Amino acid sequence: AGRGLMPTDVETVRYIAQREVREITLPDGSTMTLDAQSVALARFGNDTRSLELERGRALFSVRHDPSRPFAVDAGSRRVIALGTEFEVDRAPSRLTVTLFKGRVAIEPVANGATVTLAPGERFVEANGRPVVQRFAAGIAPGSWREGLLEFDDRPLADAVAEANRYSAEQLVVRDPAVGAMRISGQFRAGDAERFARTLAEIYPLRMVRREDEIELAPAR
Repeated sequence: AGRGLMPTDVETVRYIAQREVREITLPDGSTMTLDAQSVALARFGNDTRSLELERGRALFSVRHDPSRPFAVDAGSRRVIALGTEFEVDRAPSRLTVTLFKGRVAIEPVANGATVTLAPGERFVEANGRPVVQRFAAGIAPGSWREGLLEFDDRPLADAVAEANRYSAEQLVVRDPAVGAMRISGQFRAGDAERFARTLAEIYPLRMVRREDEIELAPAR
């Protein structure tokens, strides 16, 4: 018979997704769907279930185990769940935690208050300012797994950063006013030009094509 993990044993694995989405079964039977351009470090043992989302986004479906809370570290926050389905998106200047099922607590690594989410709520922290929002009822867990980008009143700069995960041809936004524009809608991932063209048709924007990038600039 095989030997299980001893109480002091901790298995550490780093998972990396390049331009593809990876579906991963974790040692405890939970699943992690790792988005493109994302990295997660997992540590699992008989009394430990913890991950660090080093960059990018992941959707978690957590197997219930009250004796071992499931923790995800993302920058200055730790997300703790017992049995639930939630998404953590760690961008350079923004952290988003979206809860679809169950219950999660979001703790500060240093000082500050713990935030508890209910299903249908989203925690967003940008520039050190946390806020809890309700999100649109039609948004499904991990629609990006199916190659879709869904935005609900998101800054254009964030949407462009997300779209760039899936495409070799990169979109750029140089005008701060353009980056601050709020957009909503569902788009196909992996086609930067189509995404930019669609935005230019809907919003006061224009495409400026260069050799290896497409800039979204204000409409003239």
